[in-house]
Amino acid sequence: MSIQVTVKQKPSAWLNAYLFVCTFIIILFPYVSFAQDKIYKTDRTIIEAKVQEVGDAEIKYKKFSNLNGPIYILKKEDVSMIVYENGEKEVYNQVQSNQQKIPKQTMASPVAVNGNADLIVTLNGNNINCTIDRVDKTLISYHIMRRGLFPIPKGTIAMAQVIKYFYKQQWHDASDVSSSNEKARNLILVENINEAIASYAQLISKDSTNATLLAEDAYALAIGGIYEAALMRLDRCWRIGANSSDVNYFTGQVFALMGYNDITNEIWKSSEKYKTPAWIASKAPILLEKYKTKTSNLSIKSREELIANFKLANELASQNLYFQSIALFHEIIYLYPNEYLPYIGYSITLEKTGALEKSAQTTEKAISLIENKPEDKEKKQFLEQRLVYIKQKMTLIPSGSLPGLYQMKALDAIRPQMMAYAGGMASPSLTSLNCRIGYYISGSSNASLDFGITNNSGAPSTNLGLSVYDRGNNFVYGTGFLMTSGNGNTAFYLKLSLGLSKMNKNRTSSFDYFLDVNYGLGKGALTSFGLSIGKSIYFGKRK
Repeated sequence: MSIQVTVKQKPSAWLNAYLFVCTFIIILFPYVSFAQDKIYKTDRTIIEAKVQEVGDAEIKYKKFSNLNGPIYILKKEDVSMIVYENGEKEVYNQVQSNQQKIPKQTMASPVAVNGNADLIVTLNGNNINCTIDRVDKTLISYHIMRRGLFPIPKGTIAMAQVIKYFYKQQWHDASDVSSSNEKARNLILVENINEAIASYAQLISKDSTNATLLAEDAYALAIGGIYEAALMRLDRCWRIGANSSDVNYFTGQVFALMGYNDITNEIWKSSEKYKTPAWIASKAPILLEKYKTKTSNLSIKSREELIANFKLANELASQNLYFQSIALFHEIIYLYPNEYLPYIGYSITLEKTGALEKSAQTTEKAISLIENKPEDKEKKQFLEQRLVYIKQKMTLIPSGSLPGLYQMKALDAIRPQMMAYAGGMASPSLTSLNCRIGYYISGSSNASLDFGITNNSGAPSTNLGLSVYDRGNNFVYGTGFLMTSGNGNTAFYLKLSLGLSKMNKNRTSSFDYFLDVNYGLGKGALTSFGLSIGKSIYFGKRK
């Protein structure tokens, strides 16, 4: 998924209109289907088709451009993935790596050397012809037979340094007895990338919910030039929750290897708080320099393909496959840097990953590209409002935080700082209307000024007080002092409240149901009980 500009013309008016519709319909309504199936071959070519049959060894299809034409047949071993028109995927084989292929060790029985019938295949390529004495989960013990008077050398090797070994007349995969990712990491360090990818695949088959493991595998795939599979891994690990600076680091490295440095710089910022994983810190710059894509080769060659990729980018975003979408949008924008519409979809997708700074920059770019014509006024106003929304969201995230570690929906993040309540109670002898204005002194507690009117057996009175309320998820409780005045008399009460509170989805208001107790202070003061119902409205953001 590297880049080379092959089309220079500016899109026509119909294309502009079509892209506009795609952005605001496809992103918002994720149920728009693809128009065709896509067959991804292992040589990195893509066939737009209508798949007719998928067999054990062959795939039959018709070209999408000629549905009434002949049926074509592909060997299944030449296909890496099929993406059907409804978005479903079937993954078969890995696409060919950009790096030089490393020949796999033969699985044939090794030739005995000087009586050494066993063989240990190591990560660094220095294979050991030996006789294996013992194998456990972490170690292989062996000795080497020699002719002559020299002693028989003995040795041990850590299982993490072994790819496989021939023992008791059969081959054994080292991962069968070692599930640690240490071996896979060591394979990356010695640049045995094919084996590293295979090792990670085995580890993930046993633990598919380990976000760091998925991110390291994406890194290995990207080093091997298998970018689409790497992006799929990233989408998977971010969907289950990043929550690790290591995930951010390897995500940034994947995009760096693809040549997308602007995304890398947004996803990963090294600091005292966020440090490069120690095991790869010294090797990563070498790997990046050696395996980073050096040439550009953009696959979009026509406006039709541009539209198809634009549509695919939006569809991927609607399915929460954000990194695949980001890569496609990045390519489209590179090809058409002066069209504002792709920037909108790109900005939305970036925002979903928590890359708010880049999302804001992209929105600003889109605004700058819209002409100052009367018919474009509403478009510009919409984007300006969106820019305000993104910048407001940025203020809610701690300074210096990495995207993903503080993924929040804006409306969930905007929590009340001030509140207003209105409610009341009614009984045969007591009716009251109470109001409260509060300021949040912590994340869940507010100090309030209370005031209201009470009619007790036909005798009206006013009340004024101070109280403190605290809320959990659904419960609210409070206490305070209340002064009532009526008929020339003044009384003081200790007010206790316990209630249920149901907040709306946007956390802007709630319905509250309280059991209120006004305990009279002083000689002859009465104590009253009552049920009240009311509504609270929240303003601003909670501290």
